[in-house]
This record gives sequence, C-alpha cells and structure tokens, in this order.
Amino acid sequence: MTVDIKGLKMGDNTNPNLVILHGLMGGTRNWALVGKELAQKYEVHILNLRNHISTNWAESMAWQHLTEDLKSYLDNEPLKGDFILMGHSMGGKMAMHFASVYPDLVEKLIVVDMAPKEYPLRYKVEFEALMELNLESLRSRKEASELLIKKIPSDDFRESLLTNLERTSDGYQWRTNLRGLYDGLNTIRENPLSDNFLFTKETLFIKGQNSDFIADSDVLKIKKYFPRMHFVELAGVGHNPHAENKEALLQSLYDWL
Repeated sequence: MTVDIKGLKMGDNTNPNLVILHGLMGGTRNWALVGKELAQKYEVHILNLRNHISTNWAESMAWQHLTEDLKSYLDNEPLKGDFILMGHSMGGKMAMHFASVYPDLVEKLIVVDMAPKEYPLRYKVEFEALMELNLESLRSRKEASELLIKKIPSDDFRESLLTNLERTSDGYQWRTNLRGLYDGLNTIRENPLSDNFLFTKETLFIKGQNSDFIADSDVLKIKKYFPRMHFVELAGVGHNPHAENKEALLQSLYDWL
C-alpha cells in the first residue's frame, strides 16, 4: 500500500525537475538550503519519505514500497518528462531502487555517500535509546540530549536526531515513526538492487572523504550496476556533505550537471 508523500517544492515550474530524497531520520529541513540554491536552475522537489515528519506512517520499509510511494507522488505531481533524481544515504538506496524499476523516468541519477551493497546493522542502539526516553516527564530538548549522551556520544549526531522531537501543548512527541524505522533497519541495510540490474544513464556518486559508507572496494561494484558512473570525493567532510560543506556539494553538482 502506497503512502502519500509530503514535501517541499521550490523553483520555476518551467525549469527541469530535480527530486531529492533524504536519509534516515532526515527530512525536507536537511536539504532546504541546498534545494533553495538548486531552485535557481531547477524545479526542486524535496520529499519526506514514509515514517518521516509530515508523511504518513506505515509498517513496511521495503524498497519496493518506498519506490511505489515516489511513483504515486510523481503521478499526482506530473513532471515535465523525465527528471534528475538525487538521494542521500537511505534516500540514495531508494533512488537506486527507483531507477532500477522505472529507468525511463530518470534522466540522471545522483547518489550521495551510499553504495549498492548490504551494510552491517547500524543505529540499533541509538533507536533503542530514543524509544526509551520518557516523553511524559521530559521538560526540555536539552534534558533529552543529556539523557542520551551515554548511548549517543556524538553531539552533532545526537542533536540531528533530536530535531525529530517536537513540543506540543501536551508535552513532547516524536515526529517520526521510531518503531517503524527501528523494525525496518534490517531492510534498510540491504542492497536494494538485484544482481542483474544495469542503469545505463549518467550517474554521479558523491563520497565524503571522512565517511566510511563507500569503501574503495565498492567502486568496481558500483561500475557494474552503473557503467556511466562518475565519482567525486569531497575533501574534509563526512556522511552529511549537505550540512558539513554545502558549497562544496553544490559545486560538485553544478560541475557535473
């Protein structure tokens, strides 16, 4: 069953279309500044994926279901012909899977710091720590951060996760479906592509120099799936180049596009 994707649209609708898919526990807010810059040349669609922010929740995080969510969005927001598809992290896997199912719709593909492979199970401890927070007694986001320091010691990572915690008139609540995403971690870590998949259009892979999400040994496998692959490594950044060095990321996109 498809989920009605919510998102943010910006730019002139006479320009080419560019669709952006965020990473795990992300959302439109993470890519809004990049989208604003790109909207000078493109009609940009930054989408909130299922179980994130304003988009509806669902039990499944299967790649096929996420792909059909995007196809449903495109059917309801008819774009002008094919479009450029960009995905970061989990959104990068989703973008690769969508391109494998609907290659004729994708003009160019951009994958930010993610490879088409199965990863070790990540973020289990962090999700469990978030779900263990007693929201009824929570007095502030600062208190939540202090309670999470032991299990999520990285300040930047912890604070990025806590952007999903919002205050209401009744107290605090999560804007994301923590349980649904936690239950989907094993699916999210899988390779979204079948062995015989081939995408013959131009594809850009962007790696953060300080990130371990794309290893040197992954490049040959990427070329197997994406023979017209171009590879860029951004110096001095990790897994989130849109947050760590927006200007360098934008320059790499403009140079390639």
